[in-house]
Amino acid sequence: MHHVGQRRSAVLVAALLAGVSGHAAAQNGPPPVPLQPQIDPQRPDWENPGVNYIGRMPAHATGFPFETRDKALAGHRTQSSRFLSLRFV
Repeated sequence: MHHVGQRRSAVLVAALLAGVSGHAAAQNGPPPVPLQPQIDPQRPDWENPGVNYIGRMPAHATGFPFETRDKALAGHRTQSSRFLSLRFV
């Protein structure tokens, strides 16, 4: 009975190795062609994957922590000690 278990293990290992080598051979073929989105000018914009946005405003921060109420009412963020410009850093 012990030999039957070893034989099954050997057959299983051989099958796994054959599957791995077949997978490796498939990897050496030409690369798969990516699927292209079906962009059709006849489709409505909400169904067209080529349309990412229409009339979207640029991203911006909507809040800023001013030091005082008076500075907040003045609204000059660049004059605040809490302002840090990330341009040209």
